[in-house]
Amino acid sequence: MRRHAFWIVLGIGLAARLWHALMLPADRLVWPDEHRYDQIGWTLAQTGRYESKPYDATPVLPVFLGGVYAAFGHSYVAARVCHALTAALLIAAVYGVGRRLFDDGIALLGATGVALYPPLIYLSGILYAEHFAAVLLAATVYALVRHVRSGQLAWAVAAGAAAGLTALCRPAYLLVAPLAALCL
Repeated sequence: MRRHAFWIVLGIGLAARLWHALMLPADRLVWPDEHRYDQIGWTLAQTGRYESKPYDATPVLPVFLGGVYAAFGHSYVAARVCHALTAALLIAAVYGVGRRLFDDGIALLGATGVALYPPLIYLSGILYAEHFAAVLLAATVYALVRHVRSGQLAWAVAAGAAAGLTALCRPAYLLVAPLAALCL
């Protein structure tokens, strides 16, 4: 029964994020930083070159946007919808960590909190790297928990890859690496 509840929570969380993404203006971006991410992503989609100054933008979101723009054209709606869909990974990772460390009830409570938390819904609809940082950090923790519980090398590799992408998204998360190493 609780597994069905998880799918309901995931659906509600995604519906809230998609609604938010679709309610934003289709013809313009909301925040100044979004313009820089958009410009780098669009240049990448058009030319195949990543062009940014070191202080302009970290690469994860612009590369994601470049892929979206290459597939769907220069559409803010497509970018926001694809961005919002990645929230499924965040909700699922929190559920997975809760289930492996505690039980289904705690996992469902955590997933529900993430699915319904207004700032996370908001961040999933705007083109800011913080959303990807949250998704990737949750994926890192999930993979670490899976590695510690199973001892499988593949989960350690996945944790390292997710942690690396998290640091590429927000370099401050490099501070997580020593903590993650303690788990290995």
